[in-house]
Amino acid sequence: MKKFVGRLKDGNSVLIFSESNKNLALIENEFGFPVIGTDAEKKFQPDYKLADDEWFYVDINAEDKALMMAPYLPTVESTADVNNIVSSQYKELAVLYLASKDDGGKAKIIFNRIFNKFYITSKIFLKFIDSGEAAVSTEENVVEFNSNVDAYWDDASSKLYFKSYSTIKPLFKGIDKFYRSATSEEVDSFVNSDFFKVEKSFKSENLGERALKHIAGIIDEKSIDFGDVAVRKKYNEYAKGYSESGFSIAADGKFILTKVSDLTHVINLLQERYYTSQITNEKRVAHSTSNI
Repeated sequence: MKKFVGRLKDGNSVLIFSESNKNLALIENEFGFPVIGTDAEKKFQPDYKLADDEWFYVDINAEDKALMMAPYLPTVESTADVNNIVSSQYKELAVLYLASKDDGGKAKIIFNRIFNKFYITSKIFLKFIDSGEAAVSTEENVVEFNSNVDAYWDDASSKLYFKSYSTIKPLFKGIDKFYRSATSEEVDSFVNSDFFKVEKSFKSENLGERALKHIAGIIDEKSIDFGDVAVRKKYNEYAKGYSESGFSIAADGKFILTKVSDLTHVINLLQERYYTSQITNEKRVAHSTSNI
């Protein structure tokens, strides 16, 4: 069971092609479900640069699914209550999606976001026919379909795959939980933990969006016990190996924060981005990391 559906800017869905429509096969030829091997899956890391054949993914639990996929899954089950698209709605399309359901009841959906530049009110083309003659062709009230798979929902694995977070963010309510910024309260709690000694010159309000997102990631990961002195000592030893970064450590082992860049260096430390190359023995900092 397959269908090609559009979601409008007002949140309503419209049916474009049902399975019985011959145009659906043409769409499938250009807009197919990707085959993503395990070596091409990369858990979403904002700083990681994907290779051409790689995909980010986020694991979606039942609560996330109920929120993020709510506008789309009902149309996989049935389009009985979904009206066919009419010409006046073409400029209201926000996303096109091809939905499929297997015999086991598992859904697969691929998404193509529609940007304003894809709406064509009127455009004139030169068309060359078989005889070699030129002709004029006019297209009005159409949407350019570039057939890019911007996101892919796989019900069987409960994973949402994508290439660009910024592209798909408007399509899925609640996805910002996977790339959120720390609140001012969280930042205050973070820097005022036993891990840091904060000087009066340090202004947390000067932290950039990148730092706020990294702080949120560290908080949400919950892998570091900031109140454990033994843990702090391990990071002290780690920092000593990369003193070129300018770490300031108090006598009690707390990291001293006098300016924003001090926290940036400590964030790199907490995310274990500092490393030494095996062959040239150069000390480096990684802009992105990936487990192997």
